[in-house]
Amino acid sequence: MLIEGRVFTLVLVIVFTAAILYLARELDSGKREVALARTLVFDAMDEAVGRAAEMGRPVHYTFGTGEMDASVFASFKILGYVVSKCAKMDVGMIVTLAWAEEFPMAEEIVKNAWRNEGKTDKCRPDFVRYLSRSFSYTTGIFAVMVRERPAANFAVGPFYNESLLIPTAGRRVGAMQIGGTAVTIQVPFLVATCDYTLVGEDMMVAGAYLSGTPLEIASVAAQDVAKCGAIILCILGCLLNLFGSQAISNLLSL
Repeated sequence: MLIEGRVFTLVLVIVFTAAILYLARELDSGKREVALARTLVFDAMDEAVGRAAEMGRPVHYTFGTGEMDASVFASFKILGYVVSKCAKMDVGMIVTLAWAEEFPMAEEIVKNAWRNEGKTDKCRPDFVRYLSRSFSYTTGIFAVMVRERPAANFAVGPFYNESLLIPTAGRRVGAMQIGGTAVTIQVPFLVATCDYTLVGEDMMVAGAYLSGTPLEIASVAAQDVAKCGAIILCILGCLLNLFGSQAISNLLSL
């Protein structure tokens, strides 16, 4: 038995999922193409790594203290892009983690980057560091900033009370900073302290752009269509309400 008030939501979920799967199949077969725009943040990433190479200082990358979610997996793809640039330019890399579950994936991404460049001898075990959670994590990053003085600081992932502290520490050592989070309440702190910021779904788009997998690209495209549909429904609902019609309201309450 369907619960009253949730029928329309169920229909939307089914339609949205079907649209993603259909578009992913079309992209995979080559019948359709969806081009994701390269954002300015990627140019900023290249600039940050190049700056580190010129200064002879390492690059720092961290994911935040939030649990592993979609934004963390998007951040892994961004990490892969940054690490590949570091490996090409022989720039040292420091990846700090709050969750032990993230360690194997981060370590493998770092090793693969140096292996692909034929520089496995330059990939050190201390490139990836587990710092524990809460303020142990934040304090550990403070120590990295003071001792290693990275030229670039990437803070991309689910951040909470450390969202202001980590970029502030990076700014004190003169690091170029790129941040990103899908935690809405923490966005202002990253915007205020970072040179470039990926806000909310920008992280997912960046991850899809870097991975190039049909399913992820289809998800991004379907979300854009869904947003347009939601805007149209809002406008149509307001206009109909002016004329005394509750058609849209009744539809949404099904």
